[in-house]
Amino acid sequence: MHSASDPAVEPDAPITWDWILGQLTQELDDVVAEFLREFRATEPYPSDQVAQQDIVDTARQTFELLIRRLRGESDPPGAAGLIERLAARRAQQGVPLATFLRAVRIDFRVIWVHVQRIAGEQGSAVLARNVVHLLDTVEDYVDALREAYRAEEARLDRTLAAQRHRTILRLFSGEPLTGGETELLAGRLRMRADARYEVIAVTGEAIHAMIARYGKDPLVGSFESVSAIVLFREQTAPERWRREVSSAGAYVGDVDGLAAVPRAAEVALQIARHAPAGEPVLATEDEVWATVALQHLREVFPRHAREVPRSLAALPAHERARLIQAVRTYLRTGSIKATAERLFCHRNTVINRLRAFADATGYDPTVPLEAAWIVVALAPEPGTPNENMQTHNP
Repeated sequence: MHSASDPAVEPDAPITWDWILGQLTQELDDVVAEFLREFRATEPYPSDQVAQQDIVDTARQTFELLIRRLRGESDPPGAAGLIERLAARRAQQGVPLATFLRAVRIDFRVIWVHVQRIAGEQGSAVLARNVVHLLDTVEDYVDALREAYRAEEARLDRTLAAQRHRTILRLFSGEPLTGGETELLAGRLRMRADARYEVIAVTGEAIHAMIARYGKDPLVGSFESVSAIVLFREQTAPERWRREVSSAGAYVGDVDGLAAVPRAAEVALQIARHAPAGEPVLATEDEVWATVALQHLREVFPRHAREVPRSLAALPAHERARLIQAVRTYLRTGSIKATAERLFCHRNTVINRLRAFADATGYDPTVPLEAAWIVVALAPEPGTPNENMQTHNP
């Protein structure tokens, strides 16, 4: 990846528009950083209206979308409804339309500066042929945002939803709340400040279904980001909402008070990002903690993360599957007897498989410290079935 000050690498073949955009894609982190610098230096949004992470995530998704359109490619996965959701969110956040569109138009200047540097003198003719295409693509995006913003603004003007949305935005702004402010927000939401809450988070295509089901429910609060939606309500029974919702995503229950909901939402979003694939059920911390730990373990203690799967990969597939099944069942139950009953085999068979696992990997599942390493090393990758063995790359 090139920094903003490095010259672009000259290709062997003649410079093309597609090559320039390919280089631009590789520099996406720099492009986003440049946008953020210019945005903050001009007319930034108030921090109590728009979270900084929202701005960062939106900038990245916007540039990804624009670059794909400039290349004549289809929009990125999960981009359906992105323009409408972004415009609606800014309207709900109270960002003036003119301020919003000025921020979006920074995209053109940032892209233009980067493609000029990438192309250099050799590609100046290519840029000249495509500058109108670039300008039209950005303006088409601006026009679509303007139309969607005005539609959402009109909808908010016709309802009392504006106050509710702004109340939730204040709750999720990241700014500390006093007891009095929490009581005020709870009153506006018609909720209790000291109640116990439950929170769910979904991403991707499931967002539309959640909005359709709960968007107008007065007992449910919702907070939408670029690629996820968080819903919260007062909890009336343990994990009740989890049982009601048939969707991939995340669930956090027993949240102590309205003021604790934003932190629970952060946890729910982490769970959703690491949730296993498979049945449409909301995941909890219990399902994903090992996967989250594995992501960190790879960085700080890579040997432990790779030794178990590497050793198992050397075994025949059938033998590997039997050992992993026995070990996982034993680690869930903590009992040789219970493991044998679940696997419909003799207890000696379980003991032999646990011993074979220890011999093959050097990690004994009957030793608590070593068992902890095994649980993490065999954790599934985010978005994969929970029971499948993952051969993690070293």
